[in-house]
This record gives sequence, C-alpha cells and structure tokens, in this order.
Amino acid sequence: MKVGKLCTVTKVASESLDKTLTLSTLRITKKDKQDATLTVKHIHWHNWPDHGVPDNFVSPLRLLNICKNC
Repeated sequence: MKVGKLCTVTKVASESLDKTLTLSTLRITKKDKQDATLTVKHIHWHNWPDHGVPDNFVSPLRLLNICKNC
C-alpha cells in the first residue's frame, strides 16, 4: 500500500493466533530513502465490542504475553 508520496507499507507475514487475534508483520519503507525501513507488528482483535468489554477472558492474557515478548 502506498501512502501518498511518503512511504510504502508491505505486509510481510500474517498469523492467526486464535479465533479472535491476528498478528501481522508490516514493513514501512520511506520513499526517498530505500534503506530507511521500519518493521511493525500489528495485532487485530476481530470481535472487540463497540461498548463494554470482550466476553473472552483468554485473549487479553494472550495479548499481554505477546506484548511482553516483543
């Protein structure tokens, strides 16, 4: 994905951690400097409710473990 004239975002990998969490690894490259790259890990929580808290209590603990290991 190109973000204007600023940078390019490329999905390197995607891994389903369980039925509610997906971990993606993204590489962000600045347009004018090809050697200026940043690797980002993004966690998508699929069923987070609009109001209140999630019903599943295991996913927040898994998310905390993932963050501790990064």
